[in-house]
Amino acid sequence: MVGFATNRGKGSGAQLIPTDQFAEVIGLLQSYVSDGLPEEFQGEDNLPCAEVIRRTISVEDGLISFRVRNGKGAKPARIPVDSFAEVVELLSGTVDSVERAAKKLK
Repeated sequence: MVGFATNRGKGSGAQLIPTDQFAEVIGLLQSYVSDGLPEEFQGEDNLPCAEVIRRTISVEDGLISFRVRNGKGAKPARIPVDSFAEVVELLSGTVDSVERAAKKLK
């Protein structure tokens, strides 16, 4: 699992993504940086992380919000719109290292 937190405080939490889904998740976030965000729609439980992001990503009050999992206790990542590209770039720089580390642990 790879975890990251984009904000702190009540109602926030770390996003935990299985390492075998990490590259797909970061690729999806990169597509939102370049192509914009889709309309929001409801998600279902037990979907792959990238699909949960597809279904939950939205913009409100200058913040991009998304979850990587559904269900009780799932907290959204909230990133200021003007920082979104920078955060995604930072995360994308870790994909190779995360995948290498995951292979070592298997």
